[in-house]
Amino acid sequence: KKRGYEELPYGDYDIDSSATVYSINQVDKKPKVLNGESVNSFVSKNFRYPSLAYQQNISGRVTIDFIIEPYGLISNVRLIEAVPGGCNEETIRLMRAIDWLPGFKAGKAVRTSFQYQLNFRHPGGTVR
Repeated sequence: KKRGYEELPYGDYDIDSSATVYSINQVDKKPKVLNGESVNSFVSKNFRYPSLAYQQNISGRVTIDFIIEPYGLISNVRLIEAVPGGCNEETIRLMRAIDWLPGFKAGKAVRTSFQYQLNFRHPGGTVR
């Protein structure tokens, strides 16, 4: 299976090799966005309303859950709330485009579970 990258982007830090997934509240340092001020600011700058959703007047909220790996990429993306018309794909595209600094526990980079919601509101429409 193609992973979408040639090599892992390790930083200058120790990595926890236990494969334990920690929640955002269990880590000492929470994951951070490296190519933006925050997740929301990155999304607002890079967001593209899917053309199919726009044409069909689709609005709604996409909720995804994923793991930020110790090397800064995301994996195990899972849709919790889905919206048709390309909205799910746009949300996943945005999360994959972020350069993540992983979460840290006891001085080591760890796998961290993260959940994100993105509202798609068609002009003149409402979020269901």
